[in-house]
Amino acid sequence: MVEAGDLFAPAASGGLGRSAARTFAQLKEGGAAGLALDELAARAGFQPNTVGKHLSGLAERGVAERRGDRWYATERAAALA
Repeated sequence: MVEAGDLFAPAASGGLGRSAARTFAQLKEGGAAGLALDELAARAGFQPNTVGKHLSGLAERGVAERRGDRWYATERAAALA
């Protein structure tokens, strides 16, 4: 199981950091409808470029995916402890 603490550890430790954790929390709240980048940025309180970087890191780790112009938390994301 992937541990949220490992995933969102400081970047210097190989994690995505607390900012990405905030983006991820908002992405999960988007549920099955998903969120467009601009929507997610507004909810998380970051610039779209910043959220785009977060999403890239989350996608590389298999907990977010893009379908069309919307982003979704994956089933693997539900397993985060």
